[in-house]
Amino acid sequence: VVKTPLQLDSSSVAALATGLRVYNGKTIVNSVDGKKERLDRILPLVQQYGAAVIGLLLDEKGIPETTEKRLAIAERIVSACDAHGIPRHDIVLDCLALTVSAQPEGAQVALDTIAEVKRRYGVRTILGISNISFGLPQRPLLNRTFLTMAIARGLDMAIINPNDLALMDALAACKLLSQQDEGSAEYIARFANRETEATSSALLINPDRVARPPGQKSTIRSAAEESEPKSTDYESAQSKGEMEKLASVENKETELRGAITRGLVEPAGDLTAMLLSDTEPLYIVNELLIPALDEVGERFETGQIFLPQLIQAANAAQSAFAKIREHMANSAEEQVCRGRIIVATVEGDVHDIGKNIVKVILENYGYEVVDLGKNVPVDTVVKRAVEEDIRLIGLSALMTTTLGSMERTIKALRDSGHDCTVMAGGAVLTEAYAKKIGADYYVKDAKASVDVAKDFFAEL
Repeated sequence: VVKTPLQLDSSSVAALATGLRVYNGKTIVNSVDGKKERLDRILPLVQQYGAAVIGLLLDEKGIPETTEKRLAIAERIVSACDAHGIPRHDIVLDCLALTVSAQPEGAQVALDTIAEVKRRYGVRTILGISNISFGLPQRPLLNRTFLTMAIARGLDMAIINPNDLALMDALAACKLLSQQDEGSAEYIARFANRETEATSSALLINPDRVARPPGQKSTIRSAAEESEPKSTDYESAQSKGEMEKLASVENKETELRGAITRGLVEPAGDLTAMLLSDTEPLYIVNELLIPALDEVGERFETGQIFLPQLIQAANAAQSAFAKIREHMANSAEEQVCRGRIIVATVEGDVHDIGKNIVKVILENYGYEVVDLGKNVPVDTVVKRAVEEDIRLIGLSALMTTTLGSMERTIKALRDSGHDCTVMAGGAVLTEAYAKKIGADYYVKDAKASVDVAKDFFAEL
């Protein structure tokens, strides 16, 4: 028995009804969204038991990319709650934070949505803070910065890591500055006896404050400067003519690999086009592009580069592959496919960022990817796999409530008798759980999916 209030989180209406019936006290139901069916089934339970409810600003179309589209869903949810007699103070809208490494505008859209939700409806707001920093270095720094920005725009609740000392410190400071800490009591209790390291912190933040002789500049470079790629002749070339002159026969291949590993989209395409004049397409693919992608994957796996750099490298490789496909189509050469793979985000889940990254990486390695999209019904996955005889299936789930859908999809594939291998991934999945629900492989990231594909098709 715990004294802490509970939040009931389930995709099963029956489970929510049971939990609400037996729970003594006020709880929060997690969650409804903009889909009418779910609003109609869950809101009567919320009203009946006097619970609060979280509303996700998404619907059957997925997560809107703009503030206005999210607000349209907010209007739908709030209006439905009003119609069921649920008071505004019991409505909590999740304005949805998306990872900025894949969607750079995601943070600003979430912040603007929070502010507008507070202004228009006066309901409570909530965010899962750490979503914002996925795939980037120094995640705690981004998390606490985003938290303070969100609080300033009107955030009421946050899903955070309470063991992150710096984040909890930032939260305490925000509460003080926003007049939520009467008499500064919580802030003083937290910091009064803590040793201060203000001087050393200031030096870390601004190395130019270190005393040095007049006229001597700082020799310390910022992390951004250290990681900034040095310019190349290709980046500074003013025309294709200059590029062709610079790209001698000896260094074209080296420069192409460098363009891929550093995510230089236009140079990658231009260099590939030059090489195709006297180089076999398959040589470029097997000896230049794939080794470059392998290098990027290894650096990502070891933490030397991060998700934005991985995506940019994939975009550069796509530029190169586009030139190769164009060349082969014009010359009537047969395009080689390393194998066909289905990818899908399981039924009930509308998050597809991870799946989309996996698709791009697999395609760059020469695999044909049949992308079934997001919120894919179990029967659709089975039907396409059987009808098209595709034997490697990639399934993604980003929500705990949709892991059941992943399990049902895997079971349906087995029951169909179709000879196939399933790789499963997603932020909420673990290797142990993937095995438990019948997956053949657990893939923690896009690089892992490539490793599985290589092994699978090598054995055929």
